[in-house]
Amino acid sequence: HSLLEMVLVGTLGLVPPYLFGMVQLRSGRTMRRIMRGIASNEPYQDQWFDPTTFNGKMTATIKSAALAARERQEETESQLDEANRLKLAMDEINSNVMIADQNLNIVYMNKSMTAFFEERESRLQTALPNLKTDEIIGSNIDIFHKNPAHNRAMLQKITEPTLAQIIVAGYHLDLNVMPVTNRAG
Repeated sequence: HSLLEMVLVGTLGLVPPYLFGMVQLRSGRTMRRIMRGIASNEPYQDQWFDPTTFNGKMTATIKSAALAARERQEETESQLDEANRLKLAMDEINSNVMIADQNLNIVYMNKSMTAFFEERESRLQTALPNLKTDEIIGSNIDIFHKNPAHNRAMLQKITEPTLAQIIVAGYHLDLNVMPVTNRAG
């Protein structure tokens, strides 16, 4: 075999794998770009692909992931919109509303509840010396009780809306205690 034949066969033998590798590299870059776009919440640009090829199967998987991510995003946005509507209604309602989490830490008071405490803070402090309206959110409900263990035991037993009447610093208060749970309980 002549040197020319060997060079020609060697070159022709290397060019197809080289070109195939370049196509795969370009395809991999495209897939990574699409995945980064999905991760950045960019809309998925639908394009035709051959589902019988490796790249087509990868594209189908990416498309499925993009559609699932978009569906979760839309559901999350819908839930956030609903929560915002409910919060706005709770903020403006004329009834006093306070919400505590599962650890009995106060996480929310509406405007009416805040005004109630602001207007009565000094008198309430005669019975509850640690009460400060601007520090209620984030505090534990124990700040309202002389015997927190007794109240915690009562609250743990409540499984449905319960009415209670208490007197604090001469104020007669009607409480509507309502357990609210999530899917996990």
